[in-house]
Amino acid sequence: MPGIVKVRILEGRNLPVMDRASELTDAYVDVKFHERNIFRTQVCSKTLCPKWNSDWFKFEVDDDQIQEDLLQIKVFDKDTVTANDPIGKVYISLVPLTCPGNHNTISGWFPIFDTLHGIRGEIKLIVKVKYISETKQSSCGVKFFYTKTVPPLYELVEIKSFVEELVIEDDPEYKWIDKIRTTRASNEARQLLFLRLCTSLQRKIGSKVLELGGNAVIGYRPSVDLEGSFGVVVRAIGTCVLLKEVETSFVGASDTMDSHLTTPESENNPRLLARQGSHKKYSCTSECSEPGPLFDCTSPTLKFPLSSPKVPCNYTDFPFYTMGGFPNGFVSSIGGLVSSRSVRLLDKLESMPEESDSRDKLWLELRKEVRTHMKTLGCNAVIGYSERSTICDKLCVLSAIGTAVILNTTPPASSDQISACSPCHIPYNVHSSPFNITPYTCAVCGSGKVPDILLTTIDALPNMPVNGNGCFVKVQAFRSKKKQTGEGSAHSIGQQLPFLEYEVHQQLTHKLKIKGMNAVVGIHYELCVGETAILYIASGTAVYLSALPPAAPFRVRCDTAESVQSSVQVDKLQEAIQAAYEKNVTCYNITRDNTPVSGAPAPDLDLSFASKIIQDVIVV
Repeated sequence: MPGIVKVRILEGRNLPVMDRASELTDAYVDVKFHERNIFRTQVCSKTLCPKWNSDWFKFEVDDDQIQEDLLQIKVFDKDTVTANDPIGKVYISLVPLTCPGNHNTISGWFPIFDTLHGIRGEIKLIVKVKYISETKQSSCGVKFFYTKTVPPLYELVEIKSFVEELVIEDDPEYKWIDKIRTTRASNEARQLLFLRLCTSLQRKIGSKVLELGGNAVIGYRPSVDLEGSFGVVVRAIGTCVLLKEVETSFVGASDTMDSHLTTPESENNPRLLARQGSHKKYSCTSECSEPGPLFDCTSPTLKFPLSSPKVPCNYTDFPFYTMGGFPNGFVSSIGGLVSSRSVRLLDKLESMPEESDSRDKLWLELRKEVRTHMKTLGCNAVIGYSERSTICDKLCVLSAIGTAVILNTTPPASSDQISACSPCHIPYNVHSSPFNITPYTCAVCGSGKVPDILLTTIDALPNMPVNGNGCFVKVQAFRSKKKQTGEGSAHSIGQQLPFLEYEVHQQLTHKLKIKGMNAVVGIHYELCVGETAILYIASGTAVYLSALPPAAPFRVRCDTAESVQSSVQVDKLQEAIQAAYEKNVTCYNITRDNTPVSGAPAPDLDLSFASKIIQDVIVV
């Protein structure tokens, strides 16, 4: 018995009308954890805002239960003649309450959710967890962060390794019992399965993190793959790190802070009080006695020191990191995007003896290919790494993408030794590169070689030579396909994917040129596969990097039969493109040197893509 869970139900508000005659509700609450006894509150008759104020409900739980199971709060309407009507449920994971420290209590208002009607009011409760001991399989104390950068109030000590895990379970909707139970019961069984699989997955990854000597996961990316009758696959990836809490000085005079934050409007509003309470927790003060400024997540003073984070010298089999933010000097050079895709049939995976091993092998093949691309670019790591899957009927398309870079295991001791344009320099040998590329001389340092366009899955690095303001860009490519099944459909998709990627890249290049930009950071790709169509979408933030050559406006040409009318149309299109180009440069505050770049002629515009960029020509 490593833990005790105590629950108290206080009150509810904004419950739905369940009794048409009185237009009120006779509500009560059932509290359940794992397979333990169900505790029940008293019935509050004829009210939409019941006040239960129950006693403490106590559960004695094991380590695996407290980490993988969920606390279930079920709200019902009491009926004397018919069966009691369900109002909704609340599921609470107790994992955050098992972390070391005094954060073992959670209280407040929780939305009551019903799978058929959505949110149906709120319930106020208190949950306390007393964790007595840890077992060998325990993963308590590991923190999970979805953000790609180090979260506020933490300092990065060491980057450990790439971690991944997946679990598989049968889908409740495809079991025989689903044919005889209600729609609500079927939805709730599926919802509960998803939540339990996610907590189980989190526990397994947490155990790996502790074995590696870490205490947190940054860039945690959980995913749920619905494979129909083949089951439900829940998988996740992340970067194992060692974090240290940053010491902060809090306001000493709590009365002063309370008077500063509390207003007459917020005294009766629990949501405002909750927000103000969080502000008090993270509010810092200087030497003056006045209340300090509210905590700013974007404050530059919270950047971790240059010399504190450590990158492992001996990389793991896959030096992949889901992190997207690194201090100055850690990213020596950016090679470019690296990706891999695979089209698979689910019925062939079902015939394999171990389903989890078969899916692990599929992702392992993609990671090996990404690693090969990384080495081809002369890099030693992939950052901003992500994995996605697209499922249509019995077909599955797996995708892995990231940004190949050279990471410094021993960064410079001072920021003066860091070149701002260094990440823009290409790390590979142009003559031995497997693809054709025309390098340009860096416009900042005049010594390094840079590409004409840079695409990355990470945001712009600190002190990167970004000129002007960025803007959002989005392109898409569409292809129709025959309505096929099995290997015929897989073969058709596999043949069209390279052409879709090429078309998306062409459109992205055209948009960058017209907007006067030469790089896209934080790029995101999405592939959608249907029965008769394939859609490929790319989006990101377009920026202008001073180290790269300036984007020259297009020259429009027409290789078809010459005529006076077509010549006039081409001239008008060229004027519109030039006007849009100049307008965008002014709009985004881009300042550039007017000296031409050697070897960078203005590119020709392929008119087959003109219809896709005409909106950028007309609208800034």
